[in-house]
Amino acid sequence: MLWNSRHRFRRLYSSEFRQPKELPILPDDYVAFLNQFNGVEFETDLAIEFCSGMNRVPEEPFEDCFMLSVLYGHCSDQEDNFLDLVRCQQDYGFWEWNSGKLVSIGGNHSFNELCLSIRESDFGCIYRWLWPSEPPLESDLIGEGWRNGTLDILASSFSEFLEKLEHFAVPS
Repeated sequence: MLWNSRHRFRRLYSSEFRQPKELPILPDDYVAFLNQFNGVEFETDLAIEFCSGMNRVPEEPFEDCFMLSVLYGHCSDQEDNFLDLVRCQQDYGFWEWNSGKLVSIGGNHSFNELCLSIRESDFGCIYRWLWPSEPPLESDLIGEGWRNGTLDILASSFSEFLEKLEHFAVPS
C-alpha cells in the first residue's frame, strides 16, 4: 500500500509494526498501513466532514467536522506513550465500553476517536466516535446504531478511508 497524501505528517515509530497479542485480528489493509508507517501524526489537525460521509471537502468554520490529529501506531518499549495503539484501547475504559467491538485507531486531542470495527457484521468499517460522558448503550454499537449519534460511519474499509482522507479532508 502506498499512501501519497497531500497532508504533511511524521511517522510515530520507526520500528516495523508487529501486531501485539493484546489486539484482535485486524483487517489486512489496516495492517499493511501499520507495516508501512506504524502510525502517523499530522502536522496540523485534519478537518473531516463526517455528516456527509466524507464526500465533500469541508468549509470553514469547521464546527461540524471531526478533527483528526493522529493515526496510532504500536511501540512496545514505551508503555506510557499516549499515541500507542494498545494503550489507547485501555484509556478511559474504551475497550470495556464497547465490549471489544471496536478498536480505537486514531483521534484528536479532545478524546473523540477514530474507530475500526472488528464485528463480523461490519468488519473493517471506519467510524467516528464522539467520546461520551457515560458508556454508550448496546444499541449504539450494533448494526445501524451509529445513526443514533454515538457512531458516525466514515468508510467501509481502512483503504477507502485513506482514499477519502486524501480527497475530502483539509488541514485546519
